[in-house]
Amino acid sequence: MPAARMAAAISMAAEQAMEQWRARTQLGQKIDHAWCSQELASIALLAGRPERAEPALRAGADVLEKAGGRSGLSGVAYFLAQVLYRLGRFDEAEEWAERAEQTTLAEDVVGQAWWRSVRALVLASRGEAEESLRLSAEAIDLLHRTDGVVFIGDALAARAEVLQMLGNRDEARPVLEEALAVYERKGIVPSIQRTRALLAESPTS
Repeated sequence: MPAARMAAAISMAAEQAMEQWRARTQLGQKIDHAWCSQELASIALLAGRPERAEPALRAGADVLEKAGGRSGLSGVAYFLAQVLYRLGRFDEAEEWAERAEQTTLAEDVVGQAWWRSVRALVLASRGEAEESLRLSAEAIDLLHRTDGVVFIGDALAARAEVLQMLGNRDEARPVLEEALAVYERKGIVPSIQRTRALLAESPTS
C-alpha cells in the first residue's frame, strides 16, 4: 500500500478510535474508556500524531487512579510517558514513566519492559548513558521471555534511539536492522517505513 494511503488509513483508524472513546464515555463506561485510551495511543503513535492521544490518556489515568486500578493504570501511564516523550516534554514523560514503574505488577513482564524502555529514552535525552543503556537492554531481555514480537521490535527501536542520542550511531545500526526484521515479519507498515528511513540516515560500517 502506498505511504499516502497507509497514512490516511491510520488517520481514519485514529478518528474511529476517538469516536469509540467518546461514545463509551457518554455511555458511562469509564473503565472501558480508560482501557480504550491505550489502543488510541498505540494508533496515534504509529500515525506520528502523539498529541491526539494525550487527552484520552489523561482522562483514563484519572479514572483508573480513582478506581484503584493499578494494573490498568500502569499501561496508561506508560503510553502517556511515550506520548509526552514524543512531544518533547521530557520532565512530564519521566514523571509518568515513574508512575508506570510504581504501578506495574512484578509479574507483568511486558509492563516491566515498557517503563524501562521509555525511561531509558528520557534519560538518554539528558545524556545519562549508563542508566539509559542498562534500562533499554533490560527491556529487550524481558520481552524476549514473551511472545510479544511487536513489543520486542519496539524495544529494539527504542534501544537504537538511545544509542543514537548518546552518539553511538554505529552501534545503533544493527539494532535498527533487527527491529526492522521484526516489523517486516509482522507487516507493521508505519514502523517498517520509519525504521528504513532511520537506516538510510545511519552510517554503514
